[in-house]
Parts: sequence; C-alpha cells; structure tokens
Amino acid sequence: MVFCLFICIFAGEEINNNIQYMESAAFNSTQVHLLKMFSYAKTDAAFEDIKKALSLYFAKRVSDDMDALWDSGEWSQEKNEAVLEEHLRTPYRH
Repeated sequence: MVFCLFICIFAGEEINNNIQYMESAAFNSTQVHLLKMFSYAKTDAAFEDIKKALSLYFAKRVSDDMDALWDSGEWSQEKNEAVLEEHLRTPYRH
C-alpha cells in the first residue's frame, strides 16, 4: 500500500490566498514510522522529547561523519579555516 499526503505550503509568514501545492509524495517506511510515532505525542512535552531525540540522533551522525572525514585526511584544520573565511550570504539589492 502506498501512503500519500498532499501538503500545502503557505507563501510567506502570513496566510493568504496564494497557496502553493506540492506534488503528492509516497512515504518510505521510515517516514511512515515517524508519522505513526508522532501521532502518539499527545502533549507538548512528548512532542519536544521526540524532536530532541531525533535532533541528537542526527547530530551524532554528523559528528561521526566529520570524525571519519578528519581521520581519513579528507578534512583538515585548513579546510575549517577556509570555511570560516567564506562569505555565503546572498547579496541584497538596494
């Protein structure tokens, strides 16, 4: 069985008549499991606990991946310094 959800995105901070619709998306098994898990979060505290657990999981994965890059020599202090010097802001037109 394919699970589909139509998600609407409201343009900007304000809700207005310009609603954009995304294409329907078939969820993979992980996404279905997470949706079911969030359905049991009946309180704000439970919701925050689940969000925190997911955040910690992904933070650990990023940390582990960066450690692997460092250990393999693909990342270095020089690359860290180069990233700190980059200006990635979008130029604004006046």
